[in-house]
Amino acid sequence: MASRTAIAALSLAITLAATACGGSSGGSKTATPTTAGTTAAATATRAVSTAVARTTPAAAIATVAPLATGTQPAAAPTDPAAATSTPAPPDDPSGAAPTVVAGTVTGAVMQYYDVTGTSAAEIRASMDALGPLDGSGARNDAFTTWNIDWTWPLNPDSSCILSSATISTTIAVTFPRWLPPTGASPPLIERWNTYQGALVTHESGHVSFVVTTAADVLAAIKGATCDTAEAAAQAVVLRIRQHDADYDAETNHGTTQGAHFP
Repeated sequence: MASRTAIAALSLAITLAATACGGSSGGSKTATPTTAGTTAAATATRAVSTAVARTTPAAAIATVAPLATGTQPAAAPTDPAAATSTPAPPDDPSGAAPTVVAGTVTGAVMQYYDVTGTSAAEIRASMDALGPLDGSGARNDAFTTWNIDWTWPLNPDSSCILSSATISTTIAVTFPRWLPPTGASPPLIERWNTYQGALVTHESGHVSFVVTTAADVLAAIKGATCDTAEAAAQAVVLRIRQHDADYDAETNHGTTQGAHFP
């Protein structure tokens, strides 16, 4: 079956005190000064970017809106170690068929959607129908999102205390999961396992860069002034998004790494 790869990027800027709204960067910070000698916490601004590696037929475009940012899981660990794959038990307990693999990416919270099929074509069709949506409404086989949140307190006179700034990072990866029916052919299971490993390899390239670069956001804030801190943080976010685009261009969105099925 003919397939293609594509990349979509979504950026939002929101305040923690409000619902998400569209935008390319920025946000706002507000605080009510307290009595002299104390500080008031500023409302944090959040920079959100989405990187996606996918393998879909050219006609697989969905019209359903993407999931809201608020549905994403809690912050993931920030361990940049290499990705792994976790085996899931097959439906057939006899051991005659290879063990099917459910891919996992270290440093991210994993989310799975179940696909079905007894042939490569049926599995492909299931992923095309059920895969996660990106910001353009297109279906994807695998989908990686990352959020970097930052905040700093304010003095009573509303001046910022950048030395006390903090950041947090959330990374989530959505993967297809296939539980082969009894009697599924070993070659099909092996092909699926190879594909899962390639997806892990590609998505790990996105995740590991976010993990290793997130600290640069905090460093940029602390090295800035009250007037320039927000722009300094956003500049690092833009650098991560540019890496996502460049990485996908270099790998043809994972195709050169084997991230295509069948």
